[in-house]
Amino acid sequence: MALVERARSGSKPPIDLDIEIIGLVHKVQPLEDLLEKLYEAEEKNFSILQESNNTKNSSLTHFDSILPSWQLGGHSKKPSPEAQESALKEWLKNKPENIKKGRDYILGVRLPGTGLRIISHNRSITKPHLSLIFHDCEVVDYLKEDDLDYSKIVEPIIRKQYPYELNGFSFSPNFIPAGYPVRWQNEERGAKILLTPDSFSPQ
Repeated sequence: MALVERARSGSKPPIDLDIEIIGLVHKVQPLEDLLEKLYEAEEKNFSILQESNNTKNSSLTHFDSILPSWQLGGHSKKPSPEAQESALKEWLKNKPENIKKGRDYILGVRLPGTGLRIISHNRSITKPHLSLIFHDCEVVDYLKEDDLDYSKIVEPIIRKQYPYELNGFSFSPNFIPAGYPVRWQNEERGAKILLTPDSFSPQ
């Protein structure tokens, strides 16, 4: 509104924008109950394996496939009961956050992307800052993946490790270069989209 008022106060014609949504605004069923059941199954299966492996005399168990030999000085060794309990405790602490990540991942893969088309009539607008609020909506990253990866839906209690994996570091699924003219975030009112292109050109 402030941008429109400044334009009206001068000799330039008023700003006249057409804003079009390319794609759909989706209405989805809640996924939290489904994810909660999947997490309950993960915890139950882990407890069964934990009890079974900790009572076996065999030196090679299910947990040996989780920690490869390069981490263990060339010797296969299952995580200790203490390490297993510590992993379970950390997993339970992070479960609410991971359930949200799992939900966003499912929606990001399964739902088609949505875009915006902005057309300016009669005049060019240089360095615009246009904010849009979609009330009672939220945005999730659109992910270009052919199939769902179950380990991204349900965080494993003990995740496989690899020699070149950086602990505590993860790559963002959608890398946005500096200067990209669209930013989005979820806030209390809904989904907020901020557009900052070099210009809106007249149609």
